Amino acid sequence: MGAHRSSSRRRASGCRRILVVLVLATAHALLTAHAAPAASFYGTWPVCQNGGYALETQAWWQPLAGAPDPDASGHVHVGVCFPINGTLAGPAPVDVVVQLHNNPSKLVVVRWGDEGGVRQNAPQSFSCATDQCQLTVPLTVDPALMANARWREIRLTADTRTLDGQRMLQTSRWCVNVANGKPVSNYCGPADPGRNGGAGWYTGVEYTNVWIDDATFPYQPVKGTWCFRARFEDDRGFASIDPSFHAHPPNIGTVLYDDAGLNVWRSICLDTTTLTNGVHTLHLRTDDASTAPAPVGTASGVYTIKFTVANAASPPPPPPDRDGDGVPDSSDACPDQPGPASNNGCPTDTTPPTAPGQFAAGTATETTIPVSWEASTDETGVAGYRVYRDGALVTSVTTGTSYTHTGLACATTYALEVRAYDAAGNVSPPAAVTATTAACPLDDVPPSAPANLQATGSTGTSVSVAWDAASDNVGVTRYQAYLDNAFVADVGAPQTSYTYAGLLCGTSHTAQVKALDANGNASGLSAPLTVTTAACPPSTETLTTTADSYVASDAASANFGAATLLQLDGSPVRRAYIRFTVRAAAPVTAKLRVFAATASSSGIQIARTAAAASTSWLESTITNANAPAPGATIASKPTVTAGWNEIPIPVSQLDASGSWTFVISRTASTRVDLQSKENANRPQIVLTY
Repeated sequence: MGAHRSSSRRRASGCRRILVVLVLATAHALLTAHAAPAASFYGTWPVCQNGGYALETQAWWQPLAGAPDPDASGHVHVGVCFPINGTLAGPAPVDVVVQLHNNPSKLVVVRWGDEGGVRQNAPQSFSCATDQCQLTVPLTVDPALMANARWREIRLTADTRTLDGQRMLQTSRWCVNVANGKPVSNYCGPADPGRNGGAGWYTGVEYTNVWIDDATFPYQPVKGTWCFRARFEDDRGFASIDPSFHAHPPNIGTVLYDDAGLNVWRSICLDTTTLTNGVHTLHLRTDDASTAPAPVGTASGVYTIKFTVANAASPPPPPPDRDGDGVPDSSDACPDQPGPASNNGCPTDTTPPTAPGQFAAGTATETTIPVSWEASTDETGVAGYRVYRDGALVTSVTTGTSYTHTGLACATTYALEVRAYDAAGNVSPPAAVTATTAACPLDDVPPSAPANLQATGSTGTSVSVAWDAASDNVGVTRYQAYLDNAFVADVGAPQTSYTYAGLLCGTSHTAQVKALDANGNASGLSAPLTVTTAACPPSTETLTTTADSYVASDAASANFGAATLLQLDGSPVRRAYIRFTVRAAAPVTAKLRVFAATASSSGIQIARTAAAASTSWLESTITNANAPAPGATIASKPTVTAGWNEIPIPVSQLDASGSWTFVISRTASTRVDLQSKENANRPQIVLTY
């Protein structure tokens, strides 16, 4: 397991257990990652350690049948300590803690699976007669049960049944790198985009999914302006910071987004300088208001994420030791401030300096940007200037009015600020400018061509390929996928796989890829690879008769073309003629279907006329005297069932003439009647191609 460990100290089969917490509740039970255990509404929660990250997802339903607090939504919480985008190489024992809170529903199963289906079920029959109950369920997430390797989506679900017979469940979804030696196929990961999230589910409403783009996930402390991408799949989307839904009345926190969901990725930004340094909670929710015939109410999917704010602390204001004797006291002079004494012997100063003037960036290099400004003014004197880059404090300048930002990235734009401060700690408004470092050094060396291009899977409309990473003197930034010598798509590095979609079934194509670096240098194309989509599924065609009649040996000149029933008998002989008009293509299978008005323990026989004779008879004129002769028996059915009877026809007995006449007869001397095309259930032939 390596990094796949939690704070649990018990060992099972030599592996540390991953702690998973599922809660059925009316409000948040937030897990704290990488911190000491913290008391919460539900007690003391363990924490994630050794690289694990605390995910918590929720399903809400309002109103919940039989809830002790009928005015509160019923919640199902799923919490898990698991390394997002980590590697899963072997069985991972998992402890699942289930809590029922303000929720009389019955927990019926806890399970894990992936996008390919359920991999382990742990059936339960657990309900709570009090306000809160708890249950622990062990599972084992075993990658050997999964059909594919590389980036796959692990799903952990708590499934309940409410008192009014509805189904309510919550699924947490996270993307892991599966190393099980099986065929490679990426379901999630860096190109999807890399995502993780939560899915609520309720009868009639089904899934309410909310996601965060893994590329913007706050794995590390954030500062300045932090932007993330979220996707709300249902009617409404909601994002807030530090809500408290257990409070009375509930506190919705600082709202970042409250608008349409509509299943599109949305970029949402937060000025973290408005928050204190430390751990905070991001709450993402999507809402679906259901209407009849589904149960009427509001279903929600929720994802809560712990993140840490770590903005640089402002330097303290200079002490009031203005005479320089090292002792701040009332003997210190207060320049330009005659009058009553205060503030350790000086009048109190609450007026900030003016903003620095003419703030500008000088000539930048690949790694530096110099800035300068005109001096600010202040009634007691400017003590210094604070210099910021991208919202973070870089340094304080106490001598001069210039500074050079160093250690920067080439061809990168930065937001730069400077603020003046005085001896009392008053800070001026900012002077701001954006500046860009010089272009990166010229790179004219192309990457190596991608090697080992191989097919990893196919469907009727797509083929998937993977390749070994190319090398470059600076670094590969992307790949280009080609199909049949035509450019198809860009693939961002480090991803080394792609799925060609929108193809025709049963067709072959030539796939190739090339590598590119940041300067646009392109490698040659990889060696070509022939890829083939899966075979086309069989198509089914059902035809009805274009003409039918029966003939009778005891009425040789009589025509029965308008009869609603086709009579079959062995004595006197009565046999049916039915004709189908078909396309000139060879079917894979064929079966004749006739509807019998009566049943019989003896059967029927099927023959064909000669191909040339198939169109020689007319429904309105055929008689026993002029009917074309039947050929040898090609199929039969030993008994006749009242209703539909199906008789397989050997396709070797069928031709591409476009018209087939079948002759149906029986040897038994009891009559059986079949419905004709003048009746409701006309004869049919079912063909697959």
